[in-house]
This record gives sequence, structure tokens and C-alpha cells, in this order.
Amino acid sequence: MPAGKAPLDSFPSSGGHLMSTYISTNKQNPCPICDKTNGNCRTFEDGPNILCMSFTDRLAHVQGFRFIGLTEDKLWGKWVPNDSQKLTQDEREQHQRELTRRRQERIDAEAQRRAEALPAQERDKINRLLLNQLSLHPADRSDLHRRGLSDEQIEAAGFKSVEQWQKLSIEIPHTLPGVSLDGRSLITPRPGYLCPIRDVGGYIVGFQLRARSAEGRRYGWLTGRTKKRPNGPTNHLPNGELPLSVIQPEQTLRKAIALAEGLGAKPVILAQRLGLTTIGAAGGMFGASAETLKVTLAQLGVKTIEFYPDAGAVQNKNILRQYRATWKLLKDWGYEVKIAWWGQEDKRVHRDIDELDDLTQIQFLSIGEFESICAKFNKLLHKLQETLAKFAFPLSSCEGFGKRDEKKNQNTPPDRGQTLSKDDEVVGKFIPNSRRSRRSVRRATRLIASARHHQRLSVLRVECHRRRLGVGAFRPANDSARGLPHGSGNNRHKLLVVEYQPGDRSQVANCDRTPGLQICLGYLGSRHWEKL
Repeated sequence: MPAGKAPLDSFPSSGGHLMSTYISTNKQNPCPICDKTNGNCRTFEDGPNILCMSFTDRLAHVQGFRFIGLTEDKLWGKWVPNDSQKLTQDEREQHQRELTRRRQERIDAEAQRRAEALPAQERDKINRLLLNQLSLHPADRSDLHRRGLSDEQIEAAGFKSVEQWQKLSIEIPHTLPGVSLDGRSLITPRPGYLCPIRDVGGYIVGFQLRARSAEGRRYGWLTGRTKKRPNGPTNHLPNGELPLSVIQPEQTLRKAIALAEGLGAKPVILAQRLGLTTIGAAGGMFGASAETLKVTLAQLGVKTIEFYPDAGAVQNKNILRQYRATWKLLKDWGYEVKIAWWGQEDKRVHRDIDELDDLTQIQFLSIGEFESICAKFNKLLHKLQETLAKFAFPLSSCEGFGKRDEKKNQNTPPDRGQTLSKDDEVVGKFIPNSRRSRRSVRRATRLIASARHHQRLSVLRVECHRRRLGVGAFRPANDSARGLPHGSGNNRHKLLVVEYQPGDRSQVANCDRTPGLQICLGYLGSRHWEKL
């Protein structure tokens, strides 16, 4: 059972000590509060306290526990034993029986779903009947061409397009995942194309949908489980695991098996480009389908595994956790694991294996060599975090830098504010003629007060005050407010822009519509602030 640091703030145990390790809930360790096993809740090794993600308010009444508040990130409810509630032995036994009953009901429901899951041969027959009713949209075919697949490879893989709530001409059994109850349509909330998932025997055992639009999640399962149909069929196999995609190449170039993240077009592209039998898993979670993976590798009969990490994986601790679980399984089963490396350190700069142009730059590392690269990046990240922890960050957009307790007790020196007093008066004499103008005046006043108090500006989010105020948004109440020019020509508005680097004095410059600057204070004409 995985253990780690407490999710957020300190959570005192019944003995008064601070808890430092937690255990994620699972089938062997359900949450005592909500009885769920999805891993969202936390129990502690050294005490009876619970972090529950389902019950997060005082309205939930759980016998034997009481709610004491939320964690700092508002994700978990904190539950402790209710010492004030005197439970008799019979009440404790009744509560334990209730938990056991609910746990058994969940186990029975899972066993029933497994029994109702279609076997691979029957799934393949119905899935092929489904694919025969569909075609490939030109936009989806163009996307597959862009990724390097030919028409023959696209046809062999079986990619087919679906529209939103795709209609079917031939009725399909609703026991197939992704088919509606009437059997005449698919549960496809977004248009895209279906990626068939084949097992080691070549049977199509499921589908993933790649959305045509880049908004939101790009890949998702074709499933029958929805909010209105919570017990609908899913892509889980009769053994309870999610399927793995096994792609055979047109021509095998060497005796090895490639493992890569993904169930869509990536395993197909990788198999054809490398000439290797390729196994793909959703999210790289091969360990979640350990039984299926073991049977698949045994049938393939190859002892060398080439693992292809995604770009930027060395900087993602969650992905690395999945990788390490997979490598441990493979080594326990007696396989030789090689890690492919082409310098894919950063996802924003480097490419995944299916996007790589030059395959000759791939070199293979041992697990230890790859871990040393990961350790280097983690060391740099920890060093950066320690360095940033030495700085005081802004508490809000107008409070500036400093610790909250220090700011409450800090008194403003009498000599501060004199430099900005004229600007403050000018802003105060403007007559706003719209709601946006009034809001901008209040913002400018707060920023001026902050600069006077701290002699520097806090880092604010980028915003263009020219758009917020606009020419003519403010009019001077009298001639004494001419310090802020308005109108057109040489007297047009200009932005006073301040760029601040921690540890340096603020640098002030006037500019007009200059993009990419960090901080825009407001319209103060051509006046320079020599001291902030």
C-alpha cells in the first residue's frame, strides 16, 4: 500500500503527535467514512484519523466520527473519532457490521459486472459489426496522414469516425460498452474517431475515442457507464482489468517488444516505424493491467522489453511512479528492460516517439541510468523550491511582499508617500462615467497606496489599462487635473509600466501599447516616478 506525506496541513492524531504518513484507500483498505475504495481518501498509519474526499461538511453524520474541518486546499474533510460520543459495544459491533455489509455489496456488484462482461470473441464480432456501419471523416483521415500513417495502415488499424451521439443503421446489443439502451446510437458526446483496441489474439476488445476538437480531454473510453446509467457496461475485461493494445508490425526488424503510453494511434505508429510488436496502455498504467500484461508477454515469447517514455516524463513524479511499478513487475517476471532515450527532457521542447523524425538518435539506457537522469531533474527542482522559499511572495495584488504577521505590525514611515501624493490627488479628481471606470479608479488608488507604503510594486497580473480606461473614459473635474493628459495627438494617454525583479529596485518607463510587459499601473501621463 503506497504511503507518503500528509496531503496538506498537519493533522494531529489522538495521541497529539503530527501525522506524517498516509495510506491511500483501496479494495483492502476502504474509507471508514464513505466506504469507497477509489484511492481518493486517506487513512493514517499511526492513528484513527481520516481524510475523506466524499464527505466534506458537517451535514454528513457518521457514527463514531466527527467532522473537524477541511484541509487547506479544501479537497478533504478531516474526521476524527468522536470521543464525546459514548458508544456501547453493541453499537460498535453494529457499525462494523454495516461497513462489512456495504463492502460485501460492492464486491458482489463487481463480480456481477465481471460475469456480464462479454468475452473477447463475442466483443470482436459485435465491434466489427459496429465498425462496418461507420466511415472515416476527411478531417480525421488528414490527421492520421499528418501523423505518418498511410491509407493502407489506416484501413488495417480500423480507425472510423463518429459524430456526436452517432446514429446506427443496424441495431447493436446494448451490452456492448458505448451503445445506448435502444441499440441505435452510440454514447459519443464529442465527434472524433474510434481507435480499436486489439488484444494479443487480434480480437477487438474495446475502443478509445479521440476527439476532433482540442478542447478538453483528447482521449476517452467508449463506455456505457454514465450519470443516468451508473451500472452500464465498461471496457473492463472479465478479469476486471482494462485492456491493453497489442499491435503487430508489417515487418519485424528485431526481436523485442516495445511498451509505450497510449491506446490510440501512437502504438500503431510506433509498431510500423520501429518494426516491433508494440503494447500500449492508457496513461502508461501497465501495472493496473498486470494479469493481462503477463499473459500477453508470455504468448509473445520475447524476453527483451524496450520501454519508450513520453517527453517530459522525467519531470513528472506521477508518471514516473507508474513507470517504476511496471519495471518492477517486468524484472520480477524475468524480463530485460531497456529504456529508450533521445533527450526527451521537456515536453514543451522535445517530441514523443511517434513524432520523432530521426530514429537514429535513440539510445537505450538501463533503469539505473534513466533514474540518474530523473534524479538530476528532481534535484534541480528541489533546489529551485528551496531558493523560492527564501523569498516573500505577494499576499495579494496590492499588499506587496512580506509576511502577513509582519505586515499587520508594520508602521508606515512618515517620509513615505510624498512622491506619489500629487498623482494620488490627480486620480482622485477624475469623474468616472461608467462602472468600469469607477472600478479602474479604485484599482489605481490601491496600487498607488501600495507603492507609497512599500516603496516598490508587487508582481501583478498582466492587464492593459488602455483597454480598461480607453480614451475619454475619464474627464478632469477642473483645470487642476491637467497633470493627466487626455485626448489625441502628442497629448495622448501613455502607460506607466513598472518591471520588478525580486531583489532589485523598480525600474520605471513610459511606453505606448508595448506587449509582454509584466506590470501596468495605470494612466499617469508622461510623469516618471523616480522613487517608489
